Amino acid sequence: MTGITLRCRMASIADWRTPMADIPVVYTLTVCPACDHLRSSWAKQGIQYEEKRVDQSQDDLDEALMYGDTVPIILYPDGRVEIGFEGHHG
Repeated sequence: MTGITLRCRMASIADWRTPMADIPVVYTLTVCPACDHLRSSWAKQGIQYEEKRVDQSQDDLDEALMYGDTVPIILYPDGRVEIGFEGHHG
């Protein structure tokens, strides 16, 4: 892994859009309160998503850094990008 530090944060939606798959793609860290909250909340709601843990894959980290340096990063199918989760700081 590189010496890059990613922060854990809960929420802000980027104004730019990117093409997406049929389900949200979520970049997370293994240990991150905001990421844990997202995983728990979406599991309870039955929301399907693809999780990419940036602390376990250099490729996933490189992809995430194209959008920001704070996780979780949520890429929605309509192209919206959300940095963080539900307006709280982890």
